[in-house]
Amino acid sequence: MFEQNLFEQNMFEQNMFDQNIIEQNIFEQNMFEQNMFEQNMFERNMFEQNMFEQNMFEQNTFEQNMFEQNMFEQNMFEQNMLEQNMFEQNMFEQNMFEQNMFEQNMFEQNMFEQNMYSLREPMQDSEITVEVRHNLKPEIKHELLHIDTPNLATLRKECHRHEDFFRSTRTKPIQRPNTSKRFVNAILQEDDSEDQSEEEQDVEDEICVVRTPEKIKCWNCDESGHGYQNCLKTRRIFCYGCGTPEVYKPNCAKCKSASENSQQGIRYANKTSVRR
Repeated sequence: MFEQNLFEQNMFEQNMFDQNIIEQNIFEQNMFEQNMFEQNMFERNMFEQNMFEQNMFEQNTFEQNMFEQNMFEQNMFEQNMLEQNMFEQNMFEQNMFEQNMFEQNMFEQNMFEQNMYSLREPMQDSEITVEVRHNLKPEIKHELLHIDTPNLATLRKECHRHEDFFRSTRTKPIQRPNTSKRFVNAILQEDDSEDQSEEEQDVEDEICVVRTPEKIKCWNCDESGHGYQNCLKTRRIFCYGCGTPEVYKPNCAKCKSASENSQQGIRYANKTSVRR
């Protein structure tokens, strides 16, 4: 009996041990499956979140690219419109300039023909050439200064050539401002009999005096009645500021001293104004 009870007790203990082992294994398996499920759910959520963020980034990038492309196209359109307007404006100004030049040439030609028909005796071709050359525009007259035009046809050809050049470059006659300096193309033969003070002389030097043709003296040929720009004789060396012969203006002592005196006067005037 004792052995049977011992055997039964051992069997009971063994069954309990086996049952505990089985329950523990089942619990561990359930915990493993639960952990696997939670890990899968976490990975799935992370994947969906990453996909969502990637889609949002791609959408924002696409919208930004579309915005930049629209801005670029708008800027290109505005730039093209501006260039087109500038081109049309330049074309309009060029057409107006050419039309004015044509009308002015036609008017001058008509006036010339009218004056020709009103003459009692017909003028020679050389006389007509000299008269036309004398009444040319200053810029064309300056360009033809050292060009020989023996007849009217040659003069007309040279004038057309220079007008075409001016028209192609669309240059307009330079309007020289009325500065408070002396003219450099003429010299006034002044009387040295009157004595003036230094202050009055400086003021007079700054005043622009309009000279009549009789008082204008050419620095190139020393003849009266025209300036050196209109002189047809061989060009010689002289200062373009004061007319001193055999010296250029940068090396002219008279012009340098006048420039230094002018600068000193300006500095003195500035100092005086600052003190006031």
